[in-house]
Amino acid sequence: MSPHRRQTPRVTVGADYSVRFVAGGHLFENIRLVNVSEGGCFITVPASSAGIFLGGTLLEQLRLEGPGLPTELLTGRVAFAMGTSPRMPMVGVGVSFLALPPPVHSALCRFVENALGLASGAGVGKPPF
Repeated sequence: MSPHRRQTPRVTVGADYSVRFVAGGHLFENIRLVNVSEGGCFITVPASSAGIFLGGTLLEQLRLEGPGLPTELLTGRVAFAMGTSPRMPMVGVGVSFLALPPPVHSALCRFVENALGLASGAGVGKPPF
């Protein structure tokens, strides 16, 4: 399996969803959240900041912002970055959440289930049997 393959279902979110965090000592606010799952998210950052988002970089004090998302502070780690061409204004960054507290994990599972239209308790974050 490719290291970029999704291990959990993700949902694409609208323009009213964003994240804020600290990475490399820099505060990032109003960063576009493209999609989210119980295990991570995909964001877009300005290409001018791409050098900060190397694989393994910690995103501290990460807060998901948008209707229905948990608001607790989280920690994430850059899993990958794509689109790092100097001609592109934005870079896509895959983020894995680290050590999610159980209530946050449950809230993310519910958010994904609701967005995907799954019945309560179906599949997300649970074994398939």
